[in-house]
Amino acid sequence: MMSSDGGQLGLWATYNEIGYSDCCSWRWVKCNLTTGRVIELNLRAARQGSGVAWSFNATLFLPFKSLQLLVLSENFIAGWNKNEGFDKLSQLTNLKVLNLEHNYLPFPNVLSSLCWISSLEILILNFRSRGQMGSIGFRSLKNYTMPIDEGITGKCPGMSNLRALALAGCRINDISVLSALGLGADTGLRNLEKLDLTSNALNSTIFSSLKHFPSLKLLNLMDNDIVGNVEMNDIIALSNLESLDLSMNNFESFVTTKGNRRMSSLRNLQLGNSNSNSTKVVESLKSFSSLKELSFLYSNLSASATTYGKVNSNSNVARTLQKCQWMRVSLKLVYFWRI
Repeated sequence: MMSSDGGQLGLWATYNEIGYSDCCSWRWVKCNLTTGRVIELNLRAARQGSGVAWSFNATLFLPFKSLQLLVLSENFIAGWNKNEGFDKLSQLTNLKVLNLEHNYLPFPNVLSSLCWISSLEILILNFRSRGQMGSIGFRSLKNYTMPIDEGITGKCPGMSNLRALALAGCRINDISVLSALGLGADTGLRNLEKLDLTSNALNSTIFSSLKHFPSLKLLNLMDNDIVGNVEMNDIIALSNLESLDLSMNNFESFVTTKGNRRMSSLRNLQLGNSNSNSTKVVESLKSFSSLKELSFLYSNLSASATTYGKVNSNSNVARTLQKCQWMRVSLKLVYFWRI
């Protein structure tokens, strides 16, 4: 069970003790006004102060048949009880949003349990950034052993309804770990529109694996290990991509080894906060023919100040931009911020 020694649970226990039993009027609970059934539960940091690892127990939530949103972030979840894993939440057929960020769940093992919740549209599984995992010590985690769940059998049905997936700080170095969620299968992640892979360990080969996400519109690869040249044809294959964040990477340039195709869908590109040769990177942007917003925030540029809508004429990068006829026509907003 979840202890009530802190956060929301302590407040809810107080409500109950004083006879304030209508949970629909409690803080962090939302009910359907017509049916009176609970549709949202926000249990963020509900076990704050307990200092004890929690083995997740799905049975606690199964009575909420109309639940659409469940927030369980920052609760020291380190595993789950036998036959009580996240796969049991598949019984909540209305569940669309699940937030599990900043827990201590075993990754990527947890994906095999989560993949059964086929109703999900948003899954947030962010861990703390590199070097921060384990920075919050609590009494029982060091001796905690995750129970082996023998109740998961059969083939995962995949997450065909998933639209947004956040996996920041999960130390992923190979996108194939997402095969546990159905990546590559017909019933897999083909409808995914937003993917956040911030602060992982992915290199430039990540782009050749993105063909499994044909619906992708937003991709965040900030703070990974992308260096060298980035092959444009792999990015161009993402025909629906509108926003790409490659900041805090040190790649050299975008290259096109086959043909002269252009990226017609991308509108927003973020490249700041890196040690890359900014001028060289800008010179390689000719394939982004529909770009509307370009960001070099916190880059080592020679521009003297933040500039909106136009580029400081004293900037080396600015002079490169001015030489690019397509950029003068296409770009509406350019951000430079020198540190």
